[in-house]
Amino acid sequence: MTVAAPLIGSSAIAQTMNDEAASFDAAARAALPRAEVRTLRSEVRTIQGLSGNVADAIRGIAKKIASLATVQRSLTAEGLTSRMVNGALQVSLPGDVLFDFDKATIRSNALPTLEKVKRAALATGMRPVVVEGHTDAVGTKMYNQALSEARAAAVAVWLTRSGVPTARVSSHGFGSDRPVAPNKAASGSDNPAGRQLNRHVTVIL
Repeated sequence: MTVAAPLIGSSAIAQTMNDEAASFDAAARAALPRAEVRTLRSEVRTIQGLSGNVADAIRGIAKKIASLATVQRSLTAEGLTSRMVNGALQVSLPGDVLFDFDKATIRSNALPTLEKVKRAALATGMRPVVVEGHTDAVGTKMYNQALSEARAAAVAVWLTRSGVPTARVSSHGFGSDRPVAPNKAASGSDNPAGRQLNRHVTVIL
């Protein structure tokens, strides 16, 4: 079994660079003209500053990921499906829960689900909230595109009217272009279960 090497903390990195800089400075004074030593000292300080910036950036990213992980645990506890993708939290909402067949008006019994999403959005600070609409492949491409846009917009409007700042929220529709399951079985027959999965709205936090 291979054991992964422990990560080196930012303070350890900084201390190592300071020690190396001191050793280099002593050696440089003995071997180089004073002007060259000053130039090299300046370059070393620049490198040390860059390492500090990287460490700060890493700490910031780790803090954001930890915050999203806390939100994700809350969503899971409330029965919603979510996953982390490229540093963002994607919450999947079944279209059949939010809307009646072929409609873009939010059903009243879907409001508790949207309330959970709203709380999650507010808990992520000022991160963007992107709402994406998706459909199955029944109907024309143009019709499905329009329906997906209308459904995404309906969720986005509900979120802004419920307290999520408008500047944070945007919506997009993708029609049937991004299926998460086959719309048809391998035999070519209809796949109702797959089409149901493809009718959904994703909220990206």
